[in-house]
Amino acid sequence: LAGLRPALLGPFMLLPGQRQEGIEVRLLLAGLLGGQVVDVEGDPVPFARVRFEGQAGTVTDDRGRFLLEGVWGNGHLLVQAEGYADRRQPVRVEATEPRQPVLVALDERLTPLVGFVLGPQGEEVPGAEVLVEGAGGIVRRLITNQAGDFRLEDPPPPPWTITVTASGAARWQRTLPRQDGPLQIELLAGGSLRLEVLAAGSYEPLPAARLLLTGPERLRWSGTLGNGYLAIDQLTPGRYVARVEADGFLPQELAGLLVEERRDPDPVRLLLVRGGGLAGQVTDLEGRPLAGARLSVSTAGERPERLASVRTDGDGRFRLSPLPEGEVRMTIEADGFVPETVTERVVAEEEYGDLEIRLAPE
Repeated sequence: LAGLRPALLGPFMLLPGQRQEGIEVRLLLAGLLGGQVVDVEGDPVPFARVRFEGQAGTVTDDRGRFLLEGVWGNGHLLVQAEGYADRRQPVRVEATEPRQPVLVALDERLTPLVGFVLGPQGEEVPGAEVLVEGAGGIVRRLITNQAGDFRLEDPPPPPWTITVTASGAARWQRTLPRQDGPLQIELLAGGSLRLEVLAAGSYEPLPAARLLLTGPERLRWSGTLGNGYLAIDQLTPGRYVARVEADGFLPQELAGLLVEERRDPDPVRLLLVRGGGLAGQVTDLEGRPLAGARLSVSTAGERPERLASVRTDGDGRFRLSPLPEGEVRMTIEADGFVPETVTERVVAEEEYGDLEIRLAPE
């Protein structure tokens, strides 16, 4: 019935010659959903297809207006029009309440993103991977054809971050606000880097050491192999700064690391020094733990250098590691208490864990 929600009855079993009487059917009111479809300039979009998913559909008139009857509940309104990106937005229709007109603004459909990839010698690069990341983190992946060309029919909304990788070439990455004609991507010959991370003194390999490279590219590797070895290829040639960290060791930074167009360069050896540590508890004068107290550690010389900082846990406990061997100055602060500064000595490969620091109220 017009204006009412459909109802499904059953199941029923009727035997030959039998009549079923007294069936009560209750139909609930359905609602109306109307509105207008416009473009980004606010001009009406005629003949757009409008559908309340799973229930009803229609087409806008010459002024972009539409009206859907017999719809209800929570759902999505899907709007499609030639030359525009599809729009899907959630709506709720109540049969007992008049629904305010819905205004649907459509974005113009983006033209295909096209381009080609050339190698270090100007040659076409087939099989290169092209990743296009647009607004909202939407990612599209495609592979260049035999002529090195690529074409993305449905690019995500710009700006785009485009990343291209190919065997034997350095990774290429750019951020583009839009496309002005076909995109020409020229890859450089890739450089290689070999690192060997060992413990100073024992020369023990350090597996799972973490590396951060900054230079022509900024890249992070999660860990070395079990033998402390790390091989990185397809780097953009140039000078880098390498920072290496490993649990229980002091971080080391190596500046001016040169990456060249070589397939198998000599490994760079990095020796990490084991650090010491300080641990303990911060309490008030009555011995009650102070959660969230702030501790900062610096060198104890005339020109202090900040080394580390931490907050106490729920039991007032803290742990600072790794720290360099020697005297350090530790400052402890907590809201409502007088700050305290103490000097401690750190011993390499040891952790002094019985520090008890008491703060007086302000």
